[in-house]
Amino acid sequence: MFEGCKVHYNVDECRLILAPLMVGWYWCLYVWDFERQMIVVLDPLNMNLERNVLAEKHRRSLTLMHSAMCECSKMFFGERIDLEDNWKTEFVSMVGASCESYNTGIYVMFYARYFDGEFITRVLTKGASRLQKLNILYQMLTMNGNEGDPPTWIMESHSKRRPAVEMIEGEYLLSDA
Repeated sequence: MFEGCKVHYNVDECRLILAPLMVGWYWCLYVWDFERQMIVVLDPLNMNLERNVLAEKHRRSLTLMHSAMCECSKMFFGERIDLEDNWKTEFVSMVGASCESYNTGIYVMFYARYFDGEFITRVLTKGASRLQKLNILYQMLTMNGNEGDPPTWIMESHSKRRPAVEMIEGEYLLSDA
């Protein structure tokens, strides 16, 4: 988790570690802020709920994730990172920043990008969420090193098939291919 050929920095010197997490049937973002010894919870489905309701809703997953983070820190960093004592939890509440359950994944990705450790610096509106989905798809497809070809069996089967829709004399006809 904290090492490998793709990690070119010291994770134990990072201020924030972000963990997207499914809670129930929707996505949330847990952020460990080592500078403030705080776990920040961004729950895009429930940003308008009271703190005590959110605390109860996230109690079990927060406990499990924080325990796992403690184990990881001991395994990779020894005693250099103290995660066990005096950590507080903060729930981000922001008007207009919430969404429907089916959009929580895109909101979590957006807020992970625009959360500076204390504030969400940009809010994703419902109207802009479709554009954000297209933007993330474009960025993923054009990412450096994202190269590949379809598997051979797909290329071969695709070249043998007729198009599923053919145009004959200006009309579209469905084929049984």
